[in-house]
Amino acid sequence: MAFNPEQTIAPVAIRDIGVDLFDNEINKEARYRVQVEYSNGDLVERSGNLLPHLTAQQKAWLVEFMAGLRVKAELEMLPQEGG
Repeated sequence: MAFNPEQTIAPVAIRDIGVDLFDNEINKEARYRVQVEYSNGDLVERSGNLLPHLTAQQKAWLVEFMAGLRVKAELEMLPQEGG
């Protein structure tokens, strides 16, 4: 009986990276998605909460960025008074 050599499966490349931002009146959330390619050809998506991976400065910038997006969306997508 011949033994097949054991093959080590290891990550070899990062493919797609995505970030979803959620901002409702109560909560702000940032989630990431990373697609990892392995040596056997498999693609595995890892995802989770982005906030624990950010510095305090990055979190502050993100909160400001999301607030700006909300203001822009309200101005451009909602009817304006007197208009």
